[in-house]
Amino acid sequence: MEYGVDVTAVAADITTEAGQAEVLSVAGPIDILVTNAGGPPPGMWTDWSRDDFIAAFDANLLTPIALIKATLPDMMERGWGRIVNITSVAVKAPIPVLGLSNTARSGLTGYVAGVSRQVVGSGVTVNNLLPGLHDTDRLQMLDKVDAEAQGITEDAARAARTATIPPGASALPRNLVRPVPGYVRTKRALSSGKTSCWMEALFPARCE
Repeated sequence: MEYGVDVTAVAADITTEAGQAEVLSVAGPIDILVTNAGGPPPGMWTDWSRDDFIAAFDANLLTPIALIKATLPDMMERGWGRIVNITSVAVKAPIPVLGLSNTARSGLTGYVAGVSRQVVGSGVTVNNLLPGLHDTDRLQMLDKVDAEAQGITEDAARAARTATIPPGASALPRNLVRPVPGYVRTKRALSSGKTSCWMEALFPARCE
């Protein structure tokens, strides 16, 4: 093993109470919690029903909240814990076709802002990481949707997007989590409630 640790994978629907219970039972006492979820489908504001919003909230808002509530008390009792939620730079610069994601992830940001202030001094920090555009399957899917909407090729849609990005290309997926270790180190105890953009140059966002 390269890192000298055992890794246990659990196949479960984390949006369900049963799935959450299964994951938490396997994990045992949790010192570090990192939440992440696949984004809701893109579309126009006219496309989304109440059920669409509920599904988006379930995966990107209610599930992280449930995991935070399940792990935070034990962390506080032990006097140490780190929680990092990976959301999206769309929280700071909403993406027009991602209204479901914009709404759910912004809600999580507001929740974390409140919780982090309530646990100050407990030894537990709660932060959000907002990654910019990374060359994942999700981004490729969005290029396809954009191409279909404009009647152009996927390559043309991708070229138009990357032309707006200073570096000229999206970040590699493996770079997405690079900032996480910085949030879970012991010395970051005074840094809580932060909502930080990562690779913000990869999206024309206002991340100040």
